[in-house]
Amino acid sequence: MPFDFWRCKLDKRSCRLQVWIPIGSEERFTAGGHAPEQRTRDVYRVVTDGTYTGIHHMPGRWLCPTCKGKPYSRYHFHWELTPIDVFVDTDSRDVRINLIDIRIDDSVIFSNLCPSCMISLMAKIDTSVSDELESIQIDYRLPDVSRV
Repeated sequence: MPFDFWRCKLDKRSCRLQVWIPIGSEERFTAGGHAPEQRTRDVYRVVTDGTYTGIHHMPGRWLCPTCKGKPYSRYHFHWELTPIDVFVDTDSRDVRINLIDIRIDDSVIFSNLCPSCMISLMAKIDTSVSDELESIQIDYRLPDVSRV
């Protein structure tokens, strides 16, 4: 994830595990956590037995830092994401001042964005660029030939 750094929810210190749950080594996981031992063991158990239904990462996909909505909709294949500097010169003094003025965070500037977020951001930064952008949706699913 862009600028991803995990802090423990309990003591606000840097998490030694950094979202890494070594499957098959409960002792290693519990030794690295900050939570009380039983709570750490419970976390390990819900992840390894499939009870956990939340989402932090999706293998093979990247997070768009500006997407809103359901967690699953915020993850995209790498070819769906584009850095801002493809469209505007983020090293330009004027562009940087504009980004600061419209309160665009560095985590957004230095990350890759999905098409809809990129179009929205470009509308704020440079309308002449945003007018030229278009998002194309491609469906990679195979047609259902059983009904033919």
